[in-house]
Amino acid sequence: MRPLTGFELLRPRTLVGALEIMATLEGAQPIAGGTDLIPTFRDLGCKSRNLVDLGLIPELNYVFEEGRYVNIGPTTTHAQLQASNLIREKAQALHDAVDVLGSVQIRNRGTIGATCATPRRPPTRRRPCSCWTPRSPSPPSTTPGGCPSRNCSRGRR
Repeated sequence: MRPLTGFELLRPRTLVGALEIMATLEGAQPIAGGTDLIPTFRDLGCKSRNLVDLGLIPELNYVFEEGRYVNIGPTTTHAQLQASNLIREKAQALHDAVDVLGSVQIRNRGTIGATCATPRRPPTRRRPCSCWTPRSPSPPSTTPGGCPSRNCSRGRR
């Protein structure tokens, strides 16, 4: 495997620090868990020279209930969602999905924010819906019509 070169990894510890970096460095790209780093560079031809790792920013990592909503921070890992009693009680489908998502290593590093922000590619035989990728929180077989999205190329559920 070739090492990834030609970029600088910046790891701010505050949201303000991350925003300053993003505002100052042209083409800076935020990353969360980093599990999509190699596919992003390989498949999507990422040209960013500055990667901003948001994983050390505590104010982006949370799961809490507010009124009738469950709030999940973008750097919350799949493993944290799997271990959350709140997710188990209030969002059973999400809990079940992250329970079978990828390997233990992916669940420990992969984040819900990165999963939701991953650019989607056109459908293929192996990926029947353009809104689903192997990194999606729920595989197509666990949702009605095989589509985890409410709006996609296969229509609204």
